[in-house]
Amino acid sequence: MKVKMLGPIAGVGPDGSITSWGPDQVVDVDDDDKTAVAFYTARVNDGVAVLIDELAAAKAVVAAADAKSEADAKSDAKSDAKSDAAEAKADAKAAKATRAGDGG
Repeated sequence: MKVKMLGPIAGVGPDGSITSWGPDQVVDVDDDDKTAVAFYTARVNDGVAVLIDELAAAKAVVAAADAKSEADAKSDAKSDAKSDAAEAKADAKAAKATRAGDGG
């Protein structure tokens, strides 16, 4: 992930030491460093940092959700098309029966 610290600001860093960040300093956070990810996520939630680039894992989850939504939409469209076709067939059959009953 990548965040921009809205500095200048100083305080305890993700490793527990006193750290300072310059004006609008961009920080690249290793996605595998759970402590740093949690620390900088909290800073974003506190409003002292801005999320620039989310976690790779979060991107994968979003991409999977988008793919599922797209697949669901295609499935719904197929189902609607089948329903429309069945309805049209039933209407045609009813119209034919009506014509046969009218003598025509």
